Amino acid sequence: MDTNGTTVAGDSPHPLISTSVDQLDIYIRDCCVKCGFRKTAHKLQLEAAILATATPADQHQAAVQVSIFVAGLLFG
Repeated sequence: MDTNGTTVAGDSPHPLISTSVDQLDIYIRDCCVKCGFRKTAHKLQLEAAILATATPADQHQAAVQVSIFVAGLLFG
């Protein structure tokens, strides 16, 4: 939350959801770079406040985090 009380990107009352969304953003940015969509990757990086040095977690960890996030949306 911003200092004036407004919600900002990445805010979540549940840290696992925030972590999963952050990891998904990083994964999508990485895919964009690998496919040659550098402008899209850069815009996502700015919008999602992704650090330039951020790299996707290992595939298993990322898959588990995204699965938990989606399950939380569906059943939470």
